Amino acid sequence: MTLSNLLIMLIVLGCNSVAYANSDLTNEVKKLSYGKDKKIQLQISNEKTIEVTISKTMKGNGIVKFGSYGYVTVFDVHDNGFVYGGEVLDIDVLDIDKDGIKEIIISGVINETSDEGEVLDSYSAVIIYKFFDGEFVKVFSKSPIEISYFKEG
Repeated sequence: MTLSNLLIMLIVLGCNSVAYANSDLTNEVKKLSYGKDKKIQLQISNEKTIEVTISKTMKGNGIVKFGSYGYVTVFDVHDNGFVYGGEVLDIDVLDIDKDGIKEIIISGVINETSDEGEVLDSYSAVIIYKFFDGEFVKVFSKSPIEISYFKEG
């Protein structure tokens, strides 16, 4: 499957909700209290389940860690030049190319802010990871800042 086909499927399917074990991963991030962690099991394929840890700091940042593979900064209300529109980026775990292995899609709006916290500009962000040969590989990234940190290669 080509990257353009993958993106077309992503647009057609939309990235408004994420299912893991009949629940919503994005909402789990929103509901988690500051200074807390939560662990869940995420099924990537029929054969592969990974532990996901959601963490939120007292300062207003938060990550979703995908096992030992890496993590994504998905929650940011701590103004350090950029904050996320709606506070949380969407986390979609979908089999968008119908190969039996779910991809991780991170999407949302990232706002660039002034020292006073005024929004200067807004950017759309989309990052897609595919599980391949025992690791997550970034197959697409459009973001004004680095928000994902996965072991690659």
